[in-house]
Amino acid sequence: MENVGRLSSDVPSKFQEDRNVFFIQHSSDASYGRAIEDLSKFDVQDLIKDIKAKILQRSAFGIRALARIFKAMDENGNRKLECDDFRWGLMDYGVSVTKEEAAEILTHFDKNGDGRVDFDEFLVTLRGDLNQTRTDVIRKAFDKLDVTKDGRVTLDDIAKLYTVSSQPDVANGSKSEHEVYMEFMSLWDTQVKDGVISFDEFCAYYKDISASVDTDEEFCTIVTAAWKLNE
Repeated sequence: MENVGRLSSDVPSKFQEDRNVFFIQHSSDASYGRAIEDLSKFDVQDLIKDIKAKILQRSAFGIRALARIFKAMDENGNRKLECDDFRWGLMDYGVSVTKEEAAEILTHFDKNGDGRVDFDEFLVTLRGDLNQTRTDVIRKAFDKLDVTKDGRVTLDDIAKLYTVSSQPDVANGSKSEHEVYMEFMSLWDTQVKDGVISFDEFCAYYKDISASVDTDEEFCTIVTAAWKLNE
């Protein structure tokens, strides 16, 4: 596959066997310097926090992109993945986890003991909850877009008003405004493919953004600037 250009040497392959795979793990915390066999001493919340940090390093939209990968892998539509599929979903997005780490996460999220990860619950954990301050500013933005006051906003409405200059990736210079705008417009996933966004879908999008913003003040500034709420 490498010879014909279908696979580069730095891309993991599902066809590799264990004896051909080597993992070099890095950590910013010396407390993780212990044998992988001693995984039971790891706090799964620390592991999830580390995965979240790696996802958000790539993009403020990262959790939503990961959700799409998981959804594509969910062939029977039950919103669950077996451990190997869950692990490869993370790796397809660029977040490497060992089999032991994936199994640890599965144990934490497998509430009924069927050997599968409830990835909806996993994504909720990554996103965290919106507090009232953040929910209020999201509602204010949606109400501005909802000119007909029927609880429905179109993608055309969003495209006309949205500005990306305040987004974290633009502010820190890691991406251009055009790159962030195109990424933003590609990530809307309506329940019915009619280009219409409900408040629940609008709120779900901002849960992903909220996960990468530490303070309410900064979050409100981002939303206010994006939708020109002061104008």
